This record gives sequence, structure tokens and C-alpha cells, in this order.
Amino acid sequence: MYKTDFSNSGPTNVMFVDIGHCDTQVTVAAFEQGEMKVLCHSFDQNLGGRDFDEVLLKHFAARFNEKYKVDVYSNAPALVRLRTSCEKVKKVVSANAEASLSIECLVGDTDVRGIITRDEFENLSSKLLERVTVPCSMALKDSGLTVDELYTIELVGSGSHIPAITES
Repeated sequence: MYKTDFSNSGPTNVMFVDIGHCDTQVTVAAFEQGEMKVLCHSFDQNLGGRDFDEVLLKHFAARFNEKYKVDVYSNAPALVRLRTSCEKVKKVVSANAEASLSIECLVGDTDVRGIITRDEFENLSSKLLERVTVPCSMALKDSGLTVDELYTIELVGSGSHIPAITES
């Protein structure tokens, strides 16, 4: 944190939410002039950006199986290519209202195409989005603070770019 002009009326409380590739960690820290104190730490070791990628993978795998009769789960190279494309789609749909996915020769000579809107993505990810708030609530409870006592909430990590996480 680059802030150096802390008030003399008490600590500046900050919640850091790190939604990494494979886990989510939440830390609440109190900053005062010249010192920092970690008040608590909470985590979900099974919730990260890859889980949102997996939601997209399952969605497009089902859609392509239905539309093109392509089963990516029975073809390891196709599964890897689709997973890589879904990671890119997650980034695009997080910055735009919709994202398209197009893979040439996914299986054999079959080219596949699909589109997903941000609303669809958020609906598919709704259970994951609810889980993000759990370590945040636990950290807040463990710190003994209320939301109003937080100066700011800093989101970092790959999952922090998803607008629905920022809003919640």
C-alpha cells in the first residue's frame, strides 16, 4: 500500500481479497503511521479463477457436443485447446458484454464457434460468486470489524477482473 498519510484518529482498516488461480485468500489489515497489523486471514482453498474457467469449459463442451456432436472429454488435445480458449473468453467477457469462442479443427476437421454474454456467464457462475463472499464474511467477523469500519477493499488476482465479484 502506497498510502503514507494515515489519520491520527485510529487505524486505517483494509481488506485484501486475492482471488488467485486455484484459491481465494482474504486478509484484513490495520495500517497506522509506520506500522501494519494483520487482524485476520481467511481463505477458500478450492475457489479460484480456474473454477470460473471450468464453468465455461462445461458450458461450451455441452454446447459443442449438442451442436457439432463433438465430445471434447474423450479427446485430450481438444480438451486442452478448449480449456485455453475458455480462459481467454473469461477475460474478454469480464471486460465486454459478450465474448465469442472460435476453434478451428477442434476434433478432426470440425470447427466450432460459440458466444456467451456476461449475464449468461454470471448465471452459470452464480454458486461460485456466492462462495467468494464466504471468506470475506469470515474475515470480517474474525477481525471484529464491520463493513463501515473498512477504509477500502482491494481486489487482486486473476478472478478480481470478473465484474460480478467487484460488485459483490
